[in-house]
Amino acid sequence: AVVSTQSTGTRKLLSDTLFQMGGSYKVRQVYRDEGYYQLLKCYDQWEEDLDARERVQNVIYLIIQDDGEVDLRREDELPEGYETHTELEVVDNAAEIVENKEVVGS
Repeated sequence: AVVSTQSTGTRKLLSDTLFQMGGSYKVRQVYRDEGYYQLLKCYDQWEEDLDARERVQNVIYLIIQDDGEVDLRREDELPEGYETHTELEVVDNAAEIVENKEVVGS
């Protein structure tokens, strides 16, 4: 299957966004409750771009780990390549959105 570079970039961005938002317990719980694992696992199986695949696997890791084992607010637990400049604001805002049920599709 031929996939455009532009759509690969979009998939990487989406995975990065899901990963950043997954830094909050509340958001990870939404991922679990809404079946994100199954969706992302299917995506992981057909993705041919290794970088995009690694990024979605990082999100899957967040979903399947016990919450005591994952805390993205601690810099030493971020996968290589992720920086911690303003993620806390992004994660906190995402948690508020989920808490207020302003999630798209809800």
